[in-house]
Amino acid sequence: MAGQGAEYCPIPSVLVATDAARTGRQRLRVESTNLLVLGAAASAIGLGWMFGGSLPFVSGLLIPIAFVGLAVLMSHRSNRIGMRGRQIGYTSVAVVSVVAIPWVLTAATVFGALSLLGAGFVVFGWRERCQRLWVTGALGSLLGLITASEPIRTMLSVNAAEGSVATGVVTASFGVIAFALGVLSYLAESEGLARIG
Repeated sequence: MAGQGAEYCPIPSVLVATDAARTGRQRLRVESTNLLVLGAAASAIGLGWMFGGSLPFVSGLLIPIAFVGLAVLMSHRSNRIGMRGRQIGYTSVAVVSVVAIPWVLTAATVFGALSLLGAGFVVFGWRERCQRLWVTGALGSLLGLITASEPIRTMLSVNAAEGSVATGVVTASFGVIAFALGVLSYLAESEGLARIG
């Protein structure tokens, strides 16, 4: 009857595997690292919009830089603690973003740099089974589409000079919020690791 929902009957091997996966993610500091990189990159993109105007070249280049930096950091951490062979896709996304720089720059101009950056972190959050990360990435993508997307800016008849400051403020604010979530995640991961021992 336990299989039919009458009682909760945990399977010990499933619980052990779930705890091991959670501990591995905490040791790698997956959530906090991703959110900190997302926050730093989004803040840099926002500051570029606020003070440099709409320079899609600079904001477009920040996307591969963020992905390459994240791939190097996560690879180094996983090798250091002995968790090789994780197939999350950090390296794949980094390589594709570097190889496709001309298309990334074009897409950043059309859809907004924050949209592309957020989409990458949605993939990482989904693959890592980290809800806070993929939701934050999805919100970033949505904000990027609303504030920096060329078709939407044309549709709303937003002046480029006025729009770049507003886009910068929204993007930088999102970056600060994502960075703060990263700090809170880091503290929670540290607490979880202290409990484990």
